[in-house]
Amino acid sequence: MIEIYTDASIKEGRGAWAAIVVMPHYKPVELFGALRGRGWGSSTAVEAAAMGNALHAAAQRGLLPRGSTVILRCDNMIACQRINRHAFKKSDRKVDRRILDAIAYAHAFAERRELTLSAEWVKGHQRLDSADPHMPYNRRCDALCSAVRDGRKPPSARMFAEQLAAGQRRAEKAARKAITQEAFIAELQESRA
Repeated sequence: MIEIYTDASIKEGRGAWAAIVVMPHYKPVELFGALRGRGWGSSTAVEAAAMGNALHAAAQRGLLPRGSTVILRCDNMIACQRINRHAFKKSDRKVDRRILDAIAYAHAFAERRELTLSAEWVKGHQRLDSADPHMPYNRRCDALCSAVRDGRKPPSARMFAEQLAAGQRRAEKAARKAITQEAFIAELQESRA
């Protein structure tokens, strides 16, 4: 199973996408780039485009062997639902054409490469001390998108790892404090009984 975390960003007509490919027994691989064109319209359209771009870029680098099972993880619930739907309905005529095109491209690409494709929603913009195992990848994709969109150099992976470690230390400290408070409350209740 191959997991691909994706994110996209658009601001004042400039857009970017990022992905992190996570495979068993390998270090995660970061992929990112600018979104071409104007008039993306919605965050769902750019998120759907990011999914297609991530699949294409990962295959170009030899990261998607034929017949693989791929889970796309994205913080846009609508894009995930549309990837999982696999078919279009009559009511889709009212949906932004860019969304439908991006989803159709992802499905056609997966079919050509004989991939089993699904998508899962992950909570976006979480705090560094979150216990969610998807948080580090989503935050990293978000940071890469913002940098590419704004024309800045992407932040180093080392700096991100340091921020993540600091957040985990804060979470552990908060957990210890909560345990101490719980013990104090329990002791207080026992003494009153």
